[in-house]
Amino acid sequence: MNQQYESIPIITDFNDIDNADYVTDPIQELSMSKNILVKKLDKIFCDRTNRYLVFSPSSNGQMKLLFKCEEIKDMCACCHSNSNEVYIAIRHISSPKNTNDNDTPPFVEVKQPYIFNCCKMPEIFVSFTSNNQLIGKIILDSKCCDRRFSIIDDTQNKKYTIKLSHECKCKCKCEKESIFNIYKTENLDFPIGSISYNTKALGKDENYQITFPDDASPNDKINLISFSLLIYYLYFEGDNQSGT
Repeated sequence: MNQQYESIPIITDFNDIDNADYVTDPIQELSMSKNILVKKLDKIFCDRTNRYLVFSPSSNGQMKLLFKCEEIKDMCACCHSNSNEVYIAIRHISSPKNTNDNDTPPFVEVKQPYIFNCCKMPEIFVSFTSNNQLIGKIILDSKCCDRRFSIIDDTQNKKYTIKLSHECKCKCKCEKESIFNIYKTENLDFPIGSISYNTKALGKDENYQITFPDDASPNDKINLISFSLLIYYLYFEGDNQSGT
């Protein structure tokens, strides 16, 4: 019998990096995490890189800092966003000493290669950097105007489908909570997890939360984190460029 997941209330007042605990093994921590919180950092002046901190909340409310992520897009003004090269470095933060960019090599890399054919939909690859092991892929799996994305797991199976819980037909950023539901690919009637934004302007200094499906492995959770970092780019950036 299918049962909808239990939604976890969004925490918006969590502390920043200075008050967080650290973990030595992020995979072990992810195996125990039911949800994670992501904080978007303020941009450094004239820097085009988006930066995020990924926290795992403990039972007593204390935050554990897992990752710092840097998102770099090689934007070409003459091409649709689907064609552009995208790179995200996900760095494991094991202590306060390695919180700066490039202090440690990336733990995970997320890559969308440049696509010469602007009409071709992108495939985004997620892999461990230590051995180039593929963790999964993110692919567009839309039907007509119903925009959705599939998460391909490390065995090349289509594990999850993600789509916005309500599509805004006017393409505005509605002043309400934005929820991207996570489904088992074979059943799109019952969400089993979510990516929830508590924001009035998606893509603008937002904090958000991922509630993981019960069956998600640590690798699945890394794929879902990777997807969440790309939501604004995948769902809305093309609409902005097209002027709608």
